[in-house]
Amino acid sequence: MRFTKNFCAIVSFVAVVTSAQIWAQAPAPAGNDVRLRDALRQALDNQTPRATTPVTPVLLTPTLPALTPPTTPAATGSAPVAAWNYSTNVVNVSLTLDEAIRLALEHNLTLQVERYTPLIAEYDHRKLYGAYDPLFSAGVRRDNNLREAGGLNLNTGNTTPGTRSRSYAGDLGLTGLLPTGTRYDLGHTSTRNKVTTPREIGTNSFGDPVFVKSTDVTWDSRAAGTITQPLLRDFWIDDTRLNIKLSGRQVTRSVLDLERSIMLIASQVEQAYYDLIAFRELVRVAEADLGVKKQFFNEQHRRVEVGTLAPLEEKIAQSAQATAEITLLFARNNAITGEAILKGLIRDNFLSQLNIRLALTDRLLAVPATFELQDAVKYSLETRPDLQSLRVSLEQLQIQLKYDKNQLYPRLDLTATLGYNGLDRNFGASLEDISDRNFEQTSIGASISFPLWSQRERHQIKSTRAALAQSVVFVKQLEETIIQEVEFQGRLIETYWRAIPLAREQTATAQAALEAEQKKLGVGKSTSFNVLTLASDLSRAQGNEVTTLRDYNKALAELAYRKGSTLERWRIDRPTRPTKSPSKTK
Repeated sequence: MRFTKNFCAIVSFVAVVTSAQIWAQAPAPAGNDVRLRDALRQALDNQTPRATTPVTPVLLTPTLPALTPPTTPAATGSAPVAAWNYSTNVVNVSLTLDEAIRLALEHNLTLQVERYTPLIAEYDHRKLYGAYDPLFSAGVRRDNNLREAGGLNLNTGNTTPGTRSRSYAGDLGLTGLLPTGTRYDLGHTSTRNKVTTPREIGTNSFGDPVFVKSTDVTWDSRAAGTITQPLLRDFWIDDTRLNIKLSGRQVTRSVLDLERSIMLIASQVEQAYYDLIAFRELVRVAEADLGVKKQFFNEQHRRVEVGTLAPLEEKIAQSAQATAEITLLFARNNAITGEAILKGLIRDNFLSQLNIRLALTDRLLAVPATFELQDAVKYSLETRPDLQSLRVSLEQLQIQLKYDKNQLYPRLDLTATLGYNGLDRNFGASLEDISDRNFEQTSIGASISFPLWSQRERHQIKSTRAALAQSVVFVKQLEETIIQEVEFQGRLIETYWRAIPLAREQTATAQAALEAEQKKLGVGKSTSFNVLTLASDLSRAQGNEVTTLRDYNKALAELAYRKGSTLERWRIDRPTRPTKSPSKTK
């Protein structure tokens, strides 16, 4: 680790300020250098992982160490620095990696949100079939028409008297659309007409006309059905069928997107699990390093007190101890942060998990992995959900292009009507006329319409074709990206696999070098600076071994995600299209 001059000066200042407290806590001096060598060897044997021993998780209490605010002169009037307060009632909970992934699938809030997307898409798809629901209609009305007297009767030369008519009508209807584009309209109408007219019966003694009211009541009934069938535009596809097909593909895409989200969360949980194991291992390494440097500082302090060592050697040991304390502080914070990240992925109530301490039971192991680039690429191109979703979008554009081409045709509609009429003085008799089909009404015809230039339709086709070509390039681009990702992850796994034995060898070499330097220091052929440097080298080698194992396992998880095999890796069922009807779904 490299430090700037300013940082080293600050560390030295802190070491000088706290030296009095450290000296007060220092153990009684020993009689010879044997104790120093024994203490160093014991600390290394008890706390340093051997190169041949697999890395095991270290349990770390998820509470920050007690922080003492720096003392500030009263004249400044500044308040002490506040520290975070965590609950001391910590509950240890064992957690395997498989359990962590299962908990995430159940409680992760991102997945809880994403699970609604296919359901909403399915509802949106089903509601489009409502376009084929028959529409029933019924109505009644009353008409009253009063005509004032006026006009001239040419036969009699008298003024035409006023008339009054009143009608009551009721109608029933059923209209709808068929999947073939056929529109139908079935209806029945019955009208009661009551007409009151004056009728001249003669003249009075003065020669004026005499009128009497004549009332005529009739029932007029009509039942007819009309069918309109498009023959060109909207024949094999129309707006309704287009939207149904597009929404069906959209449901498929939403399911694939959910599958991708599940894979992502599972991969994130797996990598966060490995991170937490590594962070706790690094805490153990930092604690071992601090223990060695504390012991070394105490020995150097004793020698300075008896006058067998220069004070400069003590300052060097004190600075190294302060550096190790800072490293341990940040290592513990990283472990707490890693645990918080894992909790956030597997639980939906972070506040209730503050007093929970995750005791990870899985270990960082270097399990060999087989990797064939061609097989991995082939598998990923077949199973990656995002690639499948993009291919479904191509199908949507092809359906849209089919519709756009159909809209370029003229609208040629065939219309046919068949009905029967009934007329009588009572309602039942008018219905009998219809049932007897004595008075038939028929109509048949065709209509054609089209824009003269069809600019909108032609440019829409060009736009859809361009979007389709663009999507083809998008698919090709994603395929190339997937191939590169798989190749990169495979190469990275191979690199980490080769680095693992080298990291272990580095740890063993650093440990042997430190032990040799301790022996040289015992006979006066080395300096404390050299011993501390080698102790720091050993700590870095141990940390490098831990991080190499972690990165190897994380690379395996990332490769499964990039291949699209995360679900198979953890035996997770793929999400399927929602099958529950809206009425049965809570």
